[in-house]
Amino acid sequence: MSLKTVLVVDDDEALRLVLSEALRAEGIKTLEAQNGVDGLTIALEKHPDFILLDILMPEMGGEEMLQKLRADEWGKNASVFVLTQLDSMDKISDMMTSKIDGYFVKSSLSVESMVKDVKKKLGM
Repeated sequence: MSLKTVLVVDDDEALRLVLSEALRAEGIKTLEAQNGVDGLTIALEKHPDFILLDILMPEMGGEEMLQKLRADEWGKNASVFVLTQLDSMDKISDMMTSKIDGYFVKSSLSVESMVKDVKKKLGM
């Protein structure tokens, strides 16, 4: 059985590294991108099993990346959890209509909880 792969797209390098390391510790392969441009390229080339996607990033934000991802034949069904500083329920519900699997608010993010949710989604 091949390793499950998660793409972590976040411009916050420290958070990106913490999340990636926590996932690797659970036997999950990780890919990383620091913005939506790189994230979209990696997602469409590598077809990860799961994507953790920040919303507010330079060059291309998460909302635009998600729209472009959903326009792709493979990407329209990719599993995506949004990472956001936003706590507005309107904004999060807007994202839910873009067919995301869930979201984490960064200010209350528990890495352990996030890993547990990702593993559950991956069937691990």
